[in-house]
Amino acid sequence: MYATASRASPIFDETGLKTGVAYLLTVSRTDFSKRKQKWADPSYAQTVRVIGSPELPLAYPGVLALVGDDGSLVKTVPLWSPKGLIWANDRLLVACFSEIRSFSSDLTNSSRFLSEPWCNDLHSLRPGPQGILVAVSGVDAAVEFSLDGKVLWEWWAAEHGFDTNSRGAPWSFVKRADHRGMSYPDELASTHINAIAALSATTLLATLFHNNCVLWIDRASGDGRVLLDIQRGHAVRVLAPDLISVADTCNGQGLLLRVRDGNAEIVSRVSANTTWLHDAFFDGKSWMLVDGANSRVVHTDAAGTILRVDTFDPEWCLYEVLPWVGPLPRDAA
Repeated sequence: MYATASRASPIFDETGLKTGVAYLLTVSRTDFSKRKQKWADPSYAQTVRVIGSPELPLAYPGVLALVGDDGSLVKTVPLWSPKGLIWANDRLLVACFSEIRSFSSDLTNSSRFLSEPWCNDLHSLRPGPQGILVAVSGVDAAVEFSLDGKVLWEWWAAEHGFDTNSRGAPWSFVKRADHRGMSYPDELASTHINAIAALSATTLLATLFHNNCVLWIDRASGDGRVLLDIQRGHAVRVLAPDLISVADTCNGQGLLLRVRDGNAEIVSRVSANTTWLHDAFFDGKSWMLVDGANSRVVHTDAAGTILRVDTFDPEWCLYEVLPWVGPLPRDAA
């Protein structure tokens, strides 16, 4: 079964993203100041720890937020390290640290959809050729699963040339171990893959954080090659058969790329005036740019003219957005 984003705004529709659109937003943690302190400390050195470590908990308190058409918070739901979002039929799927949760379309109830031994630091969710693709950042892997939870395809970076971590030490995993109770600091990862999307039934594109690239992956062999050099990229999405968007994180820019004959050409770029862009969602007419450094979402038109800026709690580490379609939930209107 092919997973669709059926409730999200269609690509290249006639109306585009209005300045008064409501949207979903994931907040991966609500103690952002602590993370900033870690970044500012050059002596900080993480090592792999197991569950229960007081210094490095497995997951952080986070939030799934519904933001209204005026930029105000309509509804918030506590979750553990939520990141990726996708509409799948009439349900919303949210990737958390070691599980994917399924929400009703009005967000009034949720249940565990999937939690398998390979689930560790789950990131972005995208439609796949046959199911849904998830980036499994903790173990440097990607998995496609069906809507009944069956694994359809998997890719482990350590098996395809990425077998040393960021400090040059060997990096591999016992694939069939239970990784849900393990802590793998992203600073030590081989790739820290954070998004993977299907360009076609045979070709996938992934943003590899540590490798500063968008990787072209052959689905059958798993072999990859660099499609585009990018600074700490995030959020690759396929908008059309030859058109993708991606966040050039450190440069604070959303990029629109034309992919032809295995090569990528930058069609346009827009800036969020930040040094850390976590997400860049383009609907064919307008952008939502998630400023991960300053806890804000910047709305622009296709040329980059700012239409609106939504600012949130500075302790919120914002991750990903997804347009909301339909009426707001009754209990939150």
